[in-house]
Amino acid sequence: METCPFEYYQKLTLLECLAESMGETIEYIINPDKVWRSLSLVQRRVFAQQETDNHKRELEADLNHSKPKVNNKKEEPFQDISGCFIIPASSCTTPPSKSLLVMPSFLGGDQIHLTCSAYMGLNYEDGSELEYKIPEIIPPGTYILSCHMVNVHEKQVPLQLTIEHPGDSDTFVDVQSINIQYTVGKWQHTKGVRVQLQPDSLLMFSRESPCHGISIKEFILEKS
Repeated sequence: METCPFEYYQKLTLLECLAESMGETIEYIINPDKVWRSLSLVQRRVFAQQETDNHKRELEADLNHSKPKVNNKKEEPFQDISGCFIIPASSCTTPPSKSLLVMPSFLGGDQIHLTCSAYMGLNYEDGSELEYKIPEIIPPGTYILSCHMVNVHEKQVPLQLTIEHPGDSDTFVDVQSINIQYTVGKWQHTKGVRVQLQPDSLLMFSRESPCHGISIKEFILEKS
């Protein structure tokens, strides 16, 4: 609560007037020989502390209101009302690491962040960053796969997608490149790529070094 003018007058202005009437000069430290001036100085500090406390409470309230909610349940792929299948980025089988962060999303649920290759001396050429296993709810067929992501770097390397099918003698079946456009910090969808999928297919996303950080909310599969 802010200090109202009447309270300011009651608790400070009257003390200042008494100090002036007693001939007490202005002080910046408490002086026991200038009682009224010292009391007014103490009251000023009280008002200042109250304003500081009020500002802290307002700031904490704003932060709590804008903070994304923590999702304690692991997200799973699902079909939305438009018929598309959504694979949450956080549903990957790859465990979190210094190069793969899972965090609450302002869009709801979770999102992932792939850190830049220079972070902590990481080397992305050691293997796939992200792996996803296609669940039974996604029927076999041809899909257009796109990525819902945000990228703040003008020059970004593409996501390399490798697809493996279970039971095939030659498990390497397809490699696609997903270009990551500069989104100016806004959430956007990448241009879709055509893929053949079936339950238990393995999607593996990797990137070449050097690369910059990118946040991904989900992958969208639209029936082709």
